[in-house]
Amino acid sequence: MAEPIYSLPKAMRNLLILDLSGCSGLSRLPASIDTLQNLFALNLSHCYSLHMLPASLGTLHNLHILLLSCCHELVNLPVSLCELSTLRLLDLSGCSSIKVLPDSFGKLVCLEILNLSDCIRLKNLPQPFGSLQELKYLNLSSCHGLDLDVEYVSRLGNLKCLTLSPVTEFRSFPDSLRHIGNYLERSRWWKRNQIHPQCNPKVASFHSYRCNEQSIIDMLLSDGSDECGITSDQIVTSICIVGESGMGKTELVHRIYNHQLILDAFNLRIWVNMCDKKRLLDKIAEFTTCAYCSSTPISVVEEIVMEELTGKRLLLVLDDSDIKSQLFWGDLRKLLSVCAKESALIVTTTSNEVAFLVGAMKTFDLSSLSKEECFMIFKRHVFAGLDMNNCPQLEGIGWKIVEKCGGNPMCIKALSGLLCHSEIGLAEIDILVGGTLPALQLCYDLLPSHLQHCFRFCSLFPKGYIFVKHQIVRLWISQGFVLPEEGNQPEDTALHYFDELFCRSFFQRSPFHNYQDNKFVIHELFHDLATSVSKNEYMRCEEPFCCMTENTYQLSLVLSDFNTVALTKVARNLQSFLVVRGSFPVVRILHSNDFYVQIGFLRALNLSYTDIIELPSSIGNMKHLRLLALNNTKIKSLPFEIGKVDTLQTLDLKYCCHLTDLPESTSSLVKLRHLDLRKEPGNIKVGMPHGIGQLTDLQTLTEFNIGNNLSRCSIAELKNLNELRGHVHITGLENIKTADDAREATIVDKHFLEALTLEWSYSDEGMDDGLGQVIANKILQNLQPNSNLQKLVVQNYPGNMFPLWMQDSYLSKLISITLDSCYNCSELPHLDLKVVRCLKLDLVGSSLEDHLEQKVVGRNKSTRKSMLLKTEGDPNVHHDGWQWLKYGEKNIFGSKFSRSYYRCIRGNSTGCIAMKILQPSDTDPNALSVMYISDHNHEFPNEPYLQLSSEHGTTRKRKESDVSDVENTTKRHVNDFFR
Repeated sequence: MAEPIYSLPKAMRNLLILDLSGCSGLSRLPASIDTLQNLFALNLSHCYSLHMLPASLGTLHNLHILLLSCCHELVNLPVSLCELSTLRLLDLSGCSSIKVLPDSFGKLVCLEILNLSDCIRLKNLPQPFGSLQELKYLNLSSCHGLDLDVEYVSRLGNLKCLTLSPVTEFRSFPDSLRHIGNYLERSRWWKRNQIHPQCNPKVASFHSYRCNEQSIIDMLLSDGSDECGITSDQIVTSICIVGESGMGKTELVHRIYNHQLILDAFNLRIWVNMCDKKRLLDKIAEFTTCAYCSSTPISVVEEIVMEELTGKRLLLVLDDSDIKSQLFWGDLRKLLSVCAKESALIVTTTSNEVAFLVGAMKTFDLSSLSKEECFMIFKRHVFAGLDMNNCPQLEGIGWKIVEKCGGNPMCIKALSGLLCHSEIGLAEIDILVGGTLPALQLCYDLLPSHLQHCFRFCSLFPKGYIFVKHQIVRLWISQGFVLPEEGNQPEDTALHYFDELFCRSFFQRSPFHNYQDNKFVIHELFHDLATSVSKNEYMRCEEPFCCMTENTYQLSLVLSDFNTVALTKVARNLQSFLVVRGSFPVVRILHSNDFYVQIGFLRALNLSYTDIIELPSSIGNMKHLRLLALNNTKIKSLPFEIGKVDTLQTLDLKYCCHLTDLPESTSSLVKLRHLDLRKEPGNIKVGMPHGIGQLTDLQTLTEFNIGNNLSRCSIAELKNLNELRGHVHITGLENIKTADDAREATIVDKHFLEALTLEWSYSDEGMDDGLGQVIANKILQNLQPNSNLQKLVVQNYPGNMFPLWMQDSYLSKLISITLDSCYNCSELPHLDLKVVRCLKLDLVGSSLEDHLEQKVVGRNKSTRKSMLLKTEGDPNVHHDGWQWLKYGEKNIFGSKFSRSYYRCIRGNSTGCIAMKILQPSDTDPNALSVMYISDHNHEFPNEPYLQLSSEHGTTRKRKESDVSDVENTTKRHVNDFFR
């Protein structure tokens, strides 16, 4: 472009992004640019001839991003630019002709990123510069002519990253800047943080006992006596645990955090991976209020937090802290002063200086392990309970490993893993230079190439990221990292890869989740290693603008402090584009119109949690795409061209609340293996087209909605989908016309199915003609699942009897069954409750109550059975016909109701050990969770109900009128429960 732009078309007035970068002949912009009142980003980078900007630029009050890098002829900035009150990013790097900035520059109060690098003629910064209190990034590198008064910089209270080298002239260098320098050097402000309200104590390893766990618990539970060194006027007990990475600080705190005494003592427990003050406040507020606060001013968030914490006994854990700011710790102490007395703060860190700034009452130092302790870890990791005498040669190897690891347990585990998986590991250990990092590098170097690829891919995710096992292996498959194995599905092979990395300690079980959740983390030492070995081809962008190099093949956007990112340059050979959710509920990505054309070689595209509302038709040209994820977006439909992506294996659309239909072309995705269509309850189900049954490779199909017309799929489409695994939720069963249609689905042939939900959209209590009920009965009979099924839900069933396959021991592996709103049924199925561990019933208005009058005799004293019942009236009262005595009550963390404990009143006379536990629901005032522990050893009593009392340990007989009232409100629900 060699000519100026004199005017803009009217059609551009709603423009959000204007990218004129590289227009080397562009000399000026038109004044009519002020018509672009919706403009969010303006890119004028590399406009080498641009020598002035119009004054009307200052009227763009929605402009957030202004890129002017390498505009060599630009001499001055218009004063009106300082009126851009919403500007967050200003890039003036390489503007070699600019000598001064406007005096009113300090008006850019929202500015967060300012790049002035290579502004070689810039003389000084304007005096109001210190008023840029939101500024986080400031780059002054190579500003050779800058006479820097660093006192201005020292006033930037939120500054996180300052680049000065090689600035040569300093007017002064006050101590305040040294303080900022220390903060900037150590602060990991970009780190993604999560609050973990619950942790799994089972992951604590052998060495965690070393820090006298009981002493810390005693301090936390101290009542203010001097025995633990705590005086009565101290509100918060502060403890610091210091040790180098890999020493087990976090594992030790997990054990304490989940100790039963701690659970009982503290009203509120919050765990935060360390961050700055604003992020810490945001996380506490989000945990206590369940609302996102990332965009809320810090003063407002602070008020919310103080209100939520006032009067509560809090245990706050700040893990991996490295902030050496006295101001931060002073503000934190002020914040915690509103908590109830005997609240506690635990900080883990690698720095003794942090421990001093915390003002900890007690500091525990996790020093290096002794050789004997190291060898014990080696034995546990390598032999896993086997007799070491059977492998005497390994004892010498174990002592060699101990010598190399310097007492670091993480290093010991990693090197021990080599013995299980590497034939050359022994020789390499002999020549290994001692130390943790060389040991971890050796562990990586000895990985097979396919496992190295998988491990490097994990560098795309931030430290502390929770990996879901099935999600990461699908990403590996999409990249071609998983080698084909005869007789195995790719998913099974990929899971084997994951397990091998886990055995080698590259992954650890997430201490914040249950064992069954299959969620994992990567230790920070291994994460640093992954970042180091992948830096040339993998890019994890944590900034609000992203410029890829040509050799970038894998990209992730990790937005913890920004909800908007601008893509300024896209690598043509990009194979992965992943958005990793940070602190904001919705992420906005600014890109050029031909973005989807530029990324034509993508294999994995994850746009979850972004503001996308539609995919362009050009998606059909992405012939290499294998994984597409649009979770939690407002996308309304998929383009018809999606059917052209015949390489697609994973289509993840869960919680897309506005998505109502899949296009007909979906049936062309013959390689599709995973289709996730889950939605929150109450949202319209996703309509499925004819031909979905052609996708015979499907393993995941979370929702299957039966249509009510010829344009939608029928239940028969399930016939050939025999590879389905996990959980399938079938809805719209009322649209099945005949029982034969249900039989065609051949649910019984789905051998790999673990959980099945059968849902009618309504339950017609008015089916009195009998014909509709008979048809419904036959339909459910013909939907018989495979005997391998473990979980079953039947919802809104309009029939009047349960099928035969529910009446006997056919479902021998069933552990959970839910019968919800089965209004017309008069009998419960005769389930084998020796196997079933969880039975949930919602029987409001059901005639099942008339059936529950039979007596039962206990069988297995070790049985535990749970159920969820709907009651009327007092949610704390549950009458089942048995005679109970309440003997205890316990407050439950996170619940406004207490849990009540009952034992059989005949326990003293007959030795009956049956017990019952009641817990009212917090969300449904009429719902009551009931757990029975052990069976009764006597017949069902004929006596009237007894009043259960715990006030004085006594009981009294109810009057007959009381009994009548009880039966009118809550009839006897579960006399037949143990049948």
